[in-house]
Amino acid sequence: MCIGIAGKENKSKVLELNRLIILPEYNGENYASYLVGHSLKMLPNETYIVSYADWGGWGHIGYVYQATNFLYTGMTKERTDKYSDGHSRHYAKNETRRQIRTAKHRYVYLVGDKRTRREMYKQLNYQVEPYPKGTTRHYDISNPKGVEDA
Repeated sequence: MCIGIAGKENKSKVLELNRLIILPEYNGENYASYLVGHSLKMLPNETYIVSYADWGGWGHIGYVYQATNFLYTGMTKERTDKYSDGHSRHYAKNETRRQIRTAKHRYVYLVGDKRTRREMYKQLNYQVEPYPKGTTRHYDISNPKGVEDA
């Protein structure tokens, strides 16, 4: 993933933002974009941040990334991984079992001053595309495996 974003020479500058959760009582108050935006300000210059919105599995569009000016770089491809009862890096001994990894919207944020971001932009390995739109879905915290419409 790190090499895919901006090449081998920049792989140590790539970080992934993941597992953003906002409780229902804070939904709709811009808490998510506030959290992400203020966190980005704490990072060193010349850092590439990549994050994914799980469209295929959970119906997420990634509006929090759009609100915080991430670049949209398209969708990942659906693929299969070795089966895991937990985290994907801890796959079961039976390597013949596979599980689907759903397609996700990919967002990238460039940390730095205007000149630095311009140079980093040139290093991106993905085309920047218009933001996707549509209805996103939220986790139903009373049923962690289910979703409910927004």
